[in-house]
Amino acid sequence: MHAERFFITALPHMILDNMDAFLASCGTISFCVVGVGKWTLFLGNCRQPVVRGFLRSADLRVRLSAGAFDAMLSGDLDTEQVSHPAELQLVGNRKLLARLGQIILQDAQRRQSTRNVAA
Repeated sequence: MHAERFFITALPHMILDNMDAFLASCGTISFCVVGVGKWTLFLGNCRQPVVRGFLRSADLRVRLSAGAFDAMLSGDLDTEQVSHPAELQLVGNRKLLARLGQIILQDAQRRQSTRNVAA
């Protein structure tokens, strides 16, 4: 999935589907997908959860390559095992990335169970 589509379309839908988990969270995460774009997520803010642009004062600032972004979405990115700083840089509260991962995972699990029921 292209980063722009993820942040502007898919992530807001995931938030709607997991509103309780989203509202129980707070903090800001700014993402820079190198060569692709920049977005900021405001956890717990249902009025404007995602905006274009990089908030330098975000609680967590994430800079990652397009390949690392794809690995993050597929669940294959191990932030502890990334060896090259050009692939991934995290500055700030890393727990917020885990919280976002939980929201995404809950959405994926919900979609899978819906597919299983429909089959």
